Amino acid sequence: MGSRVPFRRVHHLLAVPATAGEAPEQEFVVDSGIGVTLLSSELCRAAGARELGTEFTGRRMSGQSVSVPLVRLPRLEVGGRQFEDLVVGRFDLGGLPEEFGPVGGFLSLNLFERVPLQVRYHESELLLDPALPSTASGAVGRGEVPLSVERDGPSTTVFADLTLPDGSLAHVEVDMGSASLILETRYRAKLGFAEGAADLRRATGLDETGHEFVRHFGRLRGAVAPTAAPSFSQRDPEVMFQEIIYDGLLGDAYLRNWVVTFDLPRSRLLLEPPAARGASA
Repeated sequence: MGSRVPFRRVHHLLAVPATAGEAPEQEFVVDSGIGVTLLSSELCRAAGARELGTEFTGRRMSGQSVSVPLVRLPRLEVGGRQFEDLVVGRFDLGGLPEEFGPVGGFLSLNLFERVPLQVRYHESELLLDPALPSTASGAVGRGEVPLSVERDGPSTTVFADLTLPDGSLAHVEVDMGSASLILETRYRAKLGFAEGAADLRRATGLDETGHEFVRHFGRLRGAVAPTAAPSFSQRDPEVMFQEIIYDGLLGDAYLRNWVVTFDLPRSRLLLEPPAARGASA
C-alpha cells in the first residue's frame, strides 16, 4: 500500500502539504512540467538549505531561458515519505491564483524518479509508490503509454506520442501545470483552422518573463489520444496554438479524466478510468 496524500485543487493546479527540513508544513504545487523542484527563498532559509553557488538554466515552452540558483535541501517529507539530500532550485514564486495563499514551492517529477506517483483526480489524492503491474499490456481498463524521460541535472520532464484528429502525431510534454492542450502553431492549419476563422479566438500579450506571445484558441473536431492507448481518448478538446519549442503539451483538461500514474522507474505512464483505480491500491 502506498502513501496517500490529499490535494487541494485551485483552478487546474494541485496543492499538497509537505515539510522541508525543520520548517513548518506548507503547501506545494505538484507539477509534472516544472522540471526542477523549486522552493521559495524564505522557505530555503527556514529549512536550512545550503547555497551551492551554481545555477540551473532551463527553457520555457516559448523558448526563453530561465536560470535559478541551486541549493542543497537536507530533507523533504511528502505523505510520510522522506526524500533526503536534494538539489533543488531557489525561486521566488509569483503568478499563482490568489486562492492559493502562501506556497512553499513546486514539486517536480525529479522528486519521483524512484517512487511512482499516482494522481487520483476524482478522489483528490495522490498515492506515492502504489503497487503496479510489471506490464499493463492487454490489461482490461488500463492503458500503458511509453514515456520519453528527459533528464538534465536536477530537472526531469516527460514526453509521450499523441494522435491528433487528422491522424498525425505530436510528441508532447505531459504537463500537469498546463490547463489545456497546447499545440505548436504549425498544427493549426493541419487541423482545419484558417487564420481569422470565426471559431478561432486570437490573444496577444506578455508572459511572466516579458516575452510577447500570440495565441489562438479553438475547439478541435474529433478525438485526441495517446498513440499507445487509443481507447483513452478525449473528444473535441479545447486547444491553444502558439509558437513553442515542443510539438505540444498535454495538460489538466485531459489528465483529470483518468487515474494517472507517472512510473518513471519503468519510463511509462499508466491510465485507468476512475472506477478501475482499486486494482492499483
